[in-house]
Amino acid sequence: MDTKIEIHTPIERVWEILTDFDSYPDWNPFIRRIEGEVKEGTRLEIFLQPASKKGKTCRQKVNKVVPPTELLWIKRMIIPGLLTREHIFSLERLSQISTLLVHREHYFGILIPFLRQSLQKKTQQNFEMMNSALMKRAEH
Repeated sequence: MDTKIEIHTPIERVWEILTDFDSYPDWNPFIRRIEGEVKEGTRLEIFLQPASKKGKTCRQKVNKVVPPTELLWIKRMIIPGLLTREHIFSLERLSQISTLLVHREHYFGILIPFLRQSLQKKTQQNFEMMNSALMKRAEH
């Protein structure tokens, strides 16, 4: 599941906002809080507030950090092979003052045939909400 948005701000500024977890409560309507470091191998505690739903906390592991172009964290269920989610932010420099954000999530595991449609619909709405808020913060 992929979402994209063009942000009229240099890539370095978009990366700075995206990786400043302490400021998420100020602008991010979906990921309300992240505790942890932007460093491969570290664990994150993430508080999500999906649109029109009760918030929840989940723990994820930072799997890849490539400044200023890629941040990936991963969540696995306790029982391996049931459901794994990769949450990926990719930034592409379009020009000195413009950046393409590709915000995606990949799903793996035996539960996917039963959950894919539900996961994608809910996730897309929340990602688009976050992408717009990131663009607004970066452009102002």
